[in-house]
Amino acid sequence: LYGAYYVSRVEDVCVVDDVSAVEGEEYDLEEFEGYSMEKDELESVVGSPWKLRLRLADEEGRGMQIHCRMSEDYLDIRKGMNVVGILLSTSREFVKLAAMTDFCVLDAVGGPVWVGDYPYLDKDKFLRTLGENGIADSLVDIIYDDNDYYEEEEEEEEEEE
Repeated sequence: LYGAYYVSRVEDVCVVDDVSAVEGEEYDLEEFEGYSMEKDELESVVGSPWKLRLRLADEEGRGMQIHCRMSEDYLDIRKGMNVVGILLSTSREFVKLAAMTDFCVLDAVGGPVWVGDYPYLDKDKFLRTLGENGIADSLVDIIYDDNDYYEEEEEEEEEEE
């Protein structure tokens, strides 16, 4: 089994009632302000909880879409935030994925947010390793370089209001 870091950026974040939901059946994350897993209305009615849909893309344009149970921890995730996870494959070329870990949204408000249904990674060790091998430093540079990106997003949101 081969492993590799998947360093990416949030291209889109939304909420769906089912992982097979199409684009018109997605809900803006902002609509879930005040959401809590304990009081998930969908789960109380139909027996399955809301799901977070996170679309990611790396700097080479390779995209990935992941789903996991919705959590109040995810409410501050925004488009453009930097994300790191580990992908596993049976081939060195990663033609087909065998598995993936939980993903860490590094620049979320209040510190890293872990996205995934299971805690596959030892979070502290993963973050330490990112720091030791320089990935964290390169992402910090990207985050600071992207301040203009966030300011543009905020300006667009203000204009829409």
